[in-house]
Amino acid sequence: MVTIWWNAQGVIHYSFLQSGETITAESYCREIDVMHEKLTKKQPALLNRHDAILLHDNTRPHKALITVDKLTSLQYEILPHPPYSPDILPTDYYLFRNYELFLREEKYNNQNDIIKDC
Repeated sequence: MVTIWWNAQGVIHYSFLQSGETITAESYCREIDVMHEKLTKKQPALLNRHDAILLHDNTRPHKALITVDKLTSLQYEILPHPPYSPDILPTDYYLFRNYELFLREEKYNNQNDIIKDC
């Protein structure tokens, strides 16, 4: 599984989970810290405005108190995504469609080969 943070200018941060690993609120908060640090360096103007806006779905790690506290402390505004919404997230449409086109016709023997190609 891959965690991807992106905006209109492109990918800010991504990371792969090890096989069999699941994302928890604690690991999600660590990813938030890494993403925030990269965003601070790549696009500081986004963080200089009043509350950067974050859109993510309603999975448990995203809604956990530790995650909400982390985002509040970093002054992110959370744009709500309705539960059980039939609308797909922009990531599902925009980013993964382009990624699927990139991977089309590619053959990989293992996850490490995929990671190297990204």
